[in-house]
Amino acid sequence: MAILDFHELSSKPVGETLEGLVRLIGERLGVTVAWTGRGADQGRDLIFVEAQSGRIGSTPVRWLVNCKDNSKTNHAVTEQDIGSIIDKVRQHNCDAFLLVTTTTVGTALKAKLDALASSPQDRIQTKVWDRFELP
Repeated sequence: MAILDFHELSSKPVGETLEGLVRLIGERLGVTVAWTGRGADQGRDLIFVEAQSGRIGSTPVRWLVNCKDNSKTNHAVTEQDIGSIIDKVRQHNCDAFLLVTTTTVGTALKAKLDALASSPQDRIQTKVWDRFELP
C-alpha cells in the first residue's frame, strides 16, 4: 500500500485540508458526517455516525473525530496534543473516538487509547487512522 504525501495538504489554518479529506472519506464510507466548520471546535473536528450491526439489531455509534496534521514536523501525536478523551467524548455526546493523523501516535497515547477500549467503566471504542491506515 502506498503512503500518501501529506505535505500536499498544506492549508491555512493548519489542518483544515486534512479535515476536509477525512470528511470526504467518511461520506464515501457511508457514515453520516457532521463538520464543525472553522473556529473553536473544543476538540471536535468532525462527528461520524455509523450503524454497527449485530445478530439481533443495529445501533448508531457516534464517533468523535479528531484530526492532527503533523506533516510539517513529522512528530507523533501525544497525550498532550489530545487532552482528555473521555471528557471530549462525553461533551459531544459520542460513543467512540477516532484519531486521524498524518504521522503516527506516541507510545503513551496508544496505550491510553487501548486502555479506554478495554476499560469496563469507560468503554469507549477507539481507532487510529495514521499515515499507514488512512483509508
